[in-house]
Amino acid sequence: LEGTSSPRRVVKRFHSPGAVDGLKDGLRAWREYRALCLLRRRGLPVPRALGVRRRSGSWELVQEELAQCVPLAQLLSGAKPWPAARQRVARALGQLLADLWSARIWHPDLHMGNVLVGPGGEVHLIDLARVRTRWTRNVHEFLLPLAAGAREWADEVFRARVLRSFTRACEASKALLGSETFEQQARERRREDVGKRLVRFQRVSGAMAPLHEGNVRGLVHRDLTADHAVLTALDPSAEFCEATWDPTREVQLVEGPLKGPLLQRWNTAARLESHGIPTERPLAWIHTEKPRVVFDRPRGCIPFGECWTTWSPSERSLAAAAAGTLMGALQDRGLWVDGHRSLALLASSPTGLLLEYPRLIESPEPQATGTLQQWTESNPGVTPTEAGAWVQGFAAAQRSTRAERMRIRAQLDAEIAPRG
Repeated sequence: LEGTSSPRRVVKRFHSPGAVDGLKDGLRAWREYRALCLLRRRGLPVPRALGVRRRSGSWELVQEELAQCVPLAQLLSGAKPWPAARQRVARALGQLLADLWSARIWHPDLHMGNVLVGPGGEVHLIDLARVRTRWTRNVHEFLLPLAAGAREWADEVFRARVLRSFTRACEASKALLGSETFEQQARERRREDVGKRLVRFQRVSGAMAPLHEGNVRGLVHRDLTADHAVLTALDPSAEFCEATWDPTREVQLVEGPLKGPLLQRWNTAARLESHGIPTERPLAWIHTEKPRVVFDRPRGCIPFGECWTTWSPSERSLAAAAAGTLMGALQDRGLWVDGHRSLALLASSPTGLLLEYPRLIESPEPQATGTLQQWTESNPGVTPTEAGAWVQGFAAAQRSTRAERMRIRAQLDAEIAPRG
C-alpha cells in the first residue's frame, strides 16, 4: 500500500524468479492494466488502474485501493465477520458473474481470494492478469474456476443462491443446479489447482512472507510474521516442544535442506492446509549454513488410539463424529492416504483431531464403502452409537449434492446394520 489518505494506492509487484520469466513480467503488468481499464469502461466493479512502472528491477502495477473490502475466502472460512447477510453477498456474486457473462468477459483464475466483499455486501474483482475477452459459450467452463475454489468453504445453500442469481442471465446454467457431474468436475479442478499452487509455500506469496533476522534469511508463514526472532532462535529438537509465542501450539524444528523426504512432508502439510484439513502447519523455511524447517501443530497431541480407551462414552461419541468429519473431508477433496496411515490420527481433545504426516494418494472417484470398517477395526469396541456418529460426521463433510450425500449416508448405514 502507498499513500496515507483514502483511497490509497495498491502496488502489485511482478517478481518471477527466473531471468526468462522476468522478461514476461512487464507483459503481465501491462496485460492486467489493460484488463482493468476494459472492465471499468464496461461498468464492472474493479479497481481503477493508475499506471505501470518499473522500480528496483521489477515491474509494478499501481491501482486504487478498494477500502474496507475483505476477500470472500476470509468470510467463508470464518476469519472475518460477514459485513452483510450471506444471502445478500451470494446474490451480488451471482449478479457479478451474470454481468461478466453478458459483457463477454471470462476470468479463468476467478477464485474466492480474487473476489472482494465491501461493507454493504457489494462484490469486486481483482487479479485480472488472465482475463480473456475470448468468448466461451460453455457455462461449465465459465463457472468452474469459482465453483472449484468455493466448494470446500461455501455450503450448498450459498452456492445454490449464487447459481440461481446467475441463471437470470444464462438459462443454460439451470442444468448445473444439483448436478453431480459439475460437482465432480469442481472437485477435480480444485485438487489440481492446489497441487499446482504448492509452490506458494516455497516463495514469497500470499501464504509465506520473507524472513529477515540478522544474517538469517528464509520464509515464514503469514500468520507468524511478527515472530522472526523467536523462530530463528529455535534449536533443533527430535520432538515437538511448546511454542513460546503461543501456549496452545507446539513446534518441531528439523535440520536439513528442503528436499527429498523433508520436502515431501512440507508439501503434504501445505496441501492439506490448502484443503482445510487439520494437520501440522508448514511454518518456516530458514536459510543458514545449517538450513532448518519448522512445523507446528496444536499442543498436547497424542495418538488417537491411546485416547480412545480412556475417554468417556460421551467423549467417544464426539471423537467418533470428529474422526468421521476429518476422513470425510479428506475423501471429499479427492484424496486418501496410503494404507493404514489413514488411521494415524492424533488428538489434542475429543474434537481436536488431525492427521499425522500422511502419505497422500489421489482418489478421483472416492467411494465410501469400506471406510467405516477401516476405522472400527483400528479402534476396537466401537458401539453402534459411536459408529453412527462417525457416519454422520463423514456424510456431513461431503461438499457435494444432496443426492450424493444421501447415497453415501445410505452406504455407510448399511455397514452399521449388521453391527446392530
